[in-house]
Amino acid sequence: PVIIAEFNAVLPLIANEAVPFFNGEGDTPNGKFTRRLRIIPYRTVSGNALFRSFRPDRVLINKDGKLLVAEKVYIAVSKNMLNGEEYNAIINPDIMVGENIS
Repeated sequence: PVIIAEFNAVLPLIANEAVPFFNGEGDTPNGKFTRRLRIIPYRTVSGNALFRSFRPDRVLINKDGKLLVAEKVYIAVSKNMLNGEEYNAIINPDIMVGENIS
């Protein structure tokens, strides 16, 4: 599953050497992060494009006061704002049935 998140929201999670990759200023960085990076194609009404994405160890989600953990998730980084101040990520509903840890 994929989470789409705004670049500024996930910037603190991205290693410094990978930032140019997500800015579109460089190729996939070499090293230990290479296995965690992926380019994901997507289609919109205006055409085709690519999300640069990464796979974190896990994602913790607060759902109604309970923490869910999701693993094997990619976070696709959007250079555009998703919806102003209301939210800065779109979570695949399949992720919301993750393991309850609280």
